[in-house]
Amino acid sequence: MKTIKSLEKVCQIFDCFTEDRPEWSLTELSRVLAIPKTTLVTLMGTLCACGYLEKNEVSNRYSLGLRFFELGFVVRNQMEIRTYILPTLEELQQQTGEIVYLTVPRSGKALYLEAVYPSVRLIQYSTVGRLAYMHATGVGKAMLAHMRTEEIDAVADVHGLPKFTPNTLNNRSDLMKELDHIRQRGYAVDNEESELSIRCVAVPIRTGKDNLVGAISVSGPSVNFTPETIEQYATKVQQAVSQITRFAHLLPRIEWLTDDHRQQAASNQENA
Repeated sequence: MKTIKSLEKVCQIFDCFTEDRPEWSLTELSRVLAIPKTTLVTLMGTLCACGYLEKNEVSNRYSLGLRFFELGFVVRNQMEIRTYILPTLEELQQQTGEIVYLTVPRSGKALYLEAVYPSVRLIQYSTVGRLAYMHATGVGKAMLAHMRTEEIDAVADVHGLPKFTPNTLNNRSDLMKELDHIRQRGYAVDNEESELSIRCVAVPIRTGKDNLVGAISVSGPSVNFTPETIEQYATKVQQAVSQITRFAHLLPRIEWLTDDHRQQAASNQENA
């Protein structure tokens, strides 16, 4: 398929802005993307004029503009799956009293599509739209457990296995053992691996033996997640998953990794 090189460059610029790196200078982007400053200045100026980027005139650094915020609402609002799944997620939240998340795999990470919170929220921000590392989250591990070994290796090669807490599984041997355990018992547990004092129980959404499309979890304060309640929550999440499986075909069809990610993983393995 033919592509337009200038638009590819624009997409590369957008992809640089992440939760970990929300701001960039012109010099930094030029170096990372290998785009000449003269070309980049014109592109960045156009994107700012259209509202897709904003420039801080004091620091001369760029960030994403409000146009993306507006488009995010459009994307979320058009997802037909929310109409069918939200009642089940809300019921699960009422049964457990915990936060309920719906996620799908995207580019080697877990993308949070929906969240249902208790009436009294312990967190003051929304995770919808967030990309999280798979090895450090319950939903991510639940999905990883049903990936092929070569796909798990590719995810680790591209994104690494960073350690967020003392409990994070940051080597492949420990992670693979954990994924075997998850497959055997049918659910994953985030044991304060992404954030201290937070645990969660997650179950994958599958429409067939090899057709994984997402995961659902309940998450909350670690003190609420005793061995007994973990078993109870797992049963309730599994019941919720069974209810929504018939609508799973409405979930966004997203590849585990893009072709660029696979090439990067192959290059990392060659250089190792």
